[in-house]
Amino acid sequence: MTQPYLYGRHTMWRARIHALLEDREQALALIRDALHQGYPHFHLLHHDVALEPLYAYAPFQELLKPRD
Repeated sequence: MTQPYLYGRHTMWRARIHALLEDREQALALIRDALHQGYPHFHLLHHDVALEPLYAYAPFQELLKPRD
């Protein structure tokens, strides 16, 4: 790695793997961890093909809802 900080990118890759394995709870927990670590691409989560198994998962949909 040439960058000094990962900003949750490594955790998001783990989340993608768990999503593809259909381990939805672990995938969502890892997504939340990645966001807490500073993952910069929250706006792209609903386009990530690897996260497609989570699209119909209610807690994932709740995570993507805009907050007031």
